[in-house]
Amino acid sequence: MTADLTEITGERAVSVLEGELEEGRYSGIELRVASAEGVVDGETVDVKMPSNWLRIIKPFEIAVDEEVSFVFDIRVIKKGPRGGYNLLSVIGKSGVAGEDVDVEEVDDEADGEETETTEPTETAEPTETAG
Repeated sequence: MTADLTEITGERAVSVLEGELEEGRYSGIELRVASAEGVVDGETVDVKMPSNWLRIIKPFEIAVDEEVSFVFDIRVIKKGPRGGYNLLSVIGKSGVAGEDVDVEEVDDEADGEETETTEPTETAEPTETAG
């Protein structure tokens, strides 16, 4: 998945994963980040996510045939003079779209400039957080 982080600031977001969850109540959700890459001014830069996880620690419920979008907020921090960047998960600003956080989905099609406000549409699989 590729995303231009300069285009997805504030309430703007881009879909990164689609999946399915069984109906039920969940205590939270986690996504593991295996690797990250960055390009700044046309050059590849070192990018790390020290925790390797994106987390939502707020409970939520999935009803039969319901679609839900999860918003995982991150902060990009430039590392000192040696360059590179860290991606830090902002747990307090992450949650279920339309319930915990408002989101405007960025259209990653052709010109990349179209945006639309959407209802929850993305699902993901939890890792040992169902309860």
